[in-house]
Amino acid sequence: MKESISVTYRSFIYLFYSCLVIMYACVSVFLTRIMPDKVDYIIGVILIFFSVSGIYTLLIFINKKIDINDNIFVYNNIINKKYHFNLDEIKNVELADYGRYINSQIIIDTESHKRLKIPYHCQGYEDIKNYFHDKGML
Repeated sequence: MKESISVTYRSFIYLFYSCLVIMYACVSVFLTRIMPDKVDYIIGVILIFFSVSGIYTLLIFINKKIDINDNIFVYNNIINKKYHFNLDEIKNVELADYGRYINSQIIIDTESHKRLKIPYHCQGYEDIKNYFHDKGML
């Protein structure tokens, strides 16, 4: 039986944060033009911090995904490096609920000590949840 499931991290949360960082960069560049010199350093440090975190979330939005084909898992991380797992290499699958259903996520532990977390807001979350439930692992 061929099963093909794709889970992507392309959700509104990652895109919204990246857009928010770009807007903050534009506003901070404008503010450094009209504020005194001492504020320039503070805004510059904050701008660097938010820019790095914005690039990180943009890379998650673009590259990170999990594909399942015939019990073979292909995991792409944020720098698009691929990891291949068989269903036999998975030690534990659990549904972690942090108080609300919106904050729930699926945590997959592998024998090679790789931990994959799939948040609720990812596309394909329900499909992979049903997949593990049908396999009796969840």
